[in-house]
Amino acid sequence: MNMFLLLFAFLTVPCHAVLLTDVWGRTIAFEKPAERIISLSPSVTEIFYALNAENTVAGRTDYCNYPPRVKNVPSVGGFAGATINVEHIILLNPDIVILSGTMHLRINGILESLGIRTFAVEPHSYKEILYTIEQLAIISGHEKDAQTLIQTMNTKIQQAKNIRAGKSIPRVLWILTEEPFMTVGASSFINEIIELGGGLNIFHDLTEEYPFISAEHVVLRAPQWILTGSDRPTIHTWLKNKTVFASLEAVRVGRIAWVDADTVYRYGPRFADAVLNVARILNP
Repeated sequence: MNMFLLLFAFLTVPCHAVLLTDVWGRTIAFEKPAERIISLSPSVTEIFYALNAENTVAGRTDYCNYPPRVKNVPSVGGFAGATINVEHIILLNPDIVILSGTMHLRINGILESLGIRTFAVEPHSYKEILYTIEQLAIISGHEKDAQTLIQTMNTKIQQAKNIRAGKSIPRVLWILTEEPFMTVGASSFINEIIELGGGLNIFHDLTEEYPFISAEHVVLRAPQWILTGSDRPTIHTWLKNKTVFASLEAVRVGRIAWVDADTVYRYGPRFADAVLNVARILNP
């Protein structure tokens, strides 16, 4: 874009508009709070409800299930772009559609071609979650609620810090799936949850977000705790039946625990709850 176009774009933005930059680097002007918002991400939907902005949520996905009353909101399809019903989005007449930065690039092109405004988010750390909350609060007109929500989340993170203060740092294995055997690396949300909860992810040195590993690799790193999401109820039996894990301290003494899956796999307000839960598990 040349200097003339940049100047033209600047001059055409109303002086009272708020400029927000989404995860794709697009700067979008908001002259007033959106009154009808469609959320294509369960995490985003949770944030709007935590901001007391639920009256602005005009549409959701099938996977937006928290809080439970969100099920009264019309669904526009699944989370993946290919499962989203564009016709339903059009009928709901949204002011803006909030997208996932990693899942919805294709559907974004379709919506933009129809003149439907979009904004993409995809935080990758606790700091970025708080920034996303602030952005969504501006979009929905709930900035004061964002301050309260962020303060509540920071209080829970501090409580977790207090629980683990002065304690040793246990080595933790997080299991995503058994077959194939998958864990979490340094760039995952869960790695940060483990660290803020007072543990050390035994695979924190792996750069992949969700690396595949071998059982022998786990034995060498000797986890003292094994954690997983609550949607993996078969892992305890799998670990007990895996002869190679018999020598692991975590298996021998039964340090195997579940954390609510949605709190660790979504970048919403319950991230702080997951941290506090992990701190209590690792420091009983």
